Amino acid sequence: MVIPNSVTTVRKYAFSSCKGLTSLTIPGSVTTIESSSFSGCSGLATVNIGNNVTSIGSTAFYNCSGLTSVSIPISVTSIGGAAFQGCKSLNSVNIPDGVTIIEGATFQDCSSLTSITIGNGLLAIGKSAFQGCSSLLSVTIPNNVTTIENNAFQNCYGLVSASIGSGVKSVGESSFAGCSELASVTIGNSVKNIGRGAFSGCYGLTSVHISDIEAWCKISLGANANPLTYAHHLYLGDEEIKDLVIPNSITSIGEDAFIGCSGLTSLTIPGSVTKIGRSAFEDCSGLLSISLTGSVTNIGRKAFQGCNSLTSLNIPNGVTLIENYAFSDCSALTSLIIPGSITSIEAYTFQNCTSLVSVTIPNNVNFIGENAFSGCSSLTNLTIGSGVSSIVSKAFASCKELTDVYCLTENVPSTYNNVFQDSYIEYATLHVPPTSIDAYKAAEPWRHFKNIVEYIDPSGIQDVTLDKNTNTPVYDLNGRRMTAPAKGINLIGGKKVLVR
Repeated sequence: MVIPNSVTTVRKYAFSSCKGLTSLTIPGSVTTIESSSFSGCSGLATVNIGNNVTSIGSTAFYNCSGLTSVSIPISVTSIGGAAFQGCKSLNSVNIPDGVTIIEGATFQDCSSLTSITIGNGLLAIGKSAFQGCSSLLSVTIPNNVTTIENNAFQNCYGLVSASIGSGVKSVGESSFAGCSELASVTIGNSVKNIGRGAFSGCYGLTSVHISDIEAWCKISLGANANPLTYAHHLYLGDEEIKDLVIPNSITSIGEDAFIGCSGLTSLTIPGSVTKIGRSAFEDCSGLLSISLTGSVTNIGRKAFQGCNSLTSLNIPNGVTLIENYAFSDCSALTSLIIPGSITSIEAYTFQNCTSLVSVTIPNNVNFIGENAFSGCSSLTNLTIGSGVSSIVSKAFASCKELTDVYCLTENVPSTYNNVFQDSYIEYATLHVPPTSIDAYKAAEPWRHFKNIVEYIDPSGIQDVTLDKNTNTPVYDLNGRRMTAPAKGINLIGGKKVLVR
């Protein structure tokens, strides 16, 4: 069908549901194609749009399921929502430079669409604009675009690569969700926020490329929004980041910033940083070392959870808050220094640190939270500082190798009965201040320790030379040879020592 030259506007529903219509030529006289003009023309295969059309209305070609090609002229400045939605045979589209917004659902469910070319005038890609374009292979979003709205490329199952231009400031919720074949994504340095679930279900991701570490540290990420959760490898340009040095310009590392980045092996956090956000380095399973400075005051919830290659950790003095789960499941962690600046150990903080052998909780700590050290199955020696007044449910549950607990507080802490659940304390020794032995023997769950003995301050003891055959001391404190075993020999931390 050829529309005559006398027509300037194709009105609403003018040819709607004309299923027998197979081809269409819109003349140069037409400037406007109104909404639903050709919706439901399922037999329409080709459309030639005249060079004077400026506006294509919403749902104009909605469900034209037989449409294989359409040429949108450079005169077009506006394409309405769902204009080509459901055009399941459309295989390519060129958005002219004059179009500033691709509105909601414009090309949704165009399941044969393999390529799109986006013009230099486009500023925003609307909600669900290309949702369900399951044959789309790659997309390059130019630098002029500033906004990608919710669900924009959701369920584009065939999408292999996506490049988000340096002008984009916002990536909407679920914008690439379900793009299961997406292998590589490049994110421009102007992105300020990525919405919830933006890359949910992108199981094929192997690499995330950025151009600025500082910008990346500052991104606001919604839940399940970081593509690193699946990709695990972060690249600065084309070079993978393994030894990460946070820039001195950063004061706070954003939530989820490096979550799942298992390619990281070392981390240096400078003196400018005061806060490490929630899940900032969660599941960085390749991380071997962390260098923290005394400027950090707050380590967020799950900040290093699941960093299961980390063997040692020195938390600097100055940290005042370590939030829930911060170091849980760090299964290779063997040594730990908790600074005196900490007053509270929150719930699950060191849960399932299964290689941790010894822990000293400093005197400034007054509270130990639920399951704080539960599942630390290699823990043999535990020292609880004199300031601890409250220990809650299962704080040291399933610490099955405990042999010695040193509780330095004279007043028995307020304690849940299940604090040492499944920790076999009936075979362990509890060391307490001499004036408090009877109080601990009468209190739950402390009374269940096999032995409750006097705690001896290590500052008042000295190593003694032992005879290799009899394992008895042969020299006294003045270096003189002893003719009889010394009195006052005690076992402290596995060493025989002489009490002064």
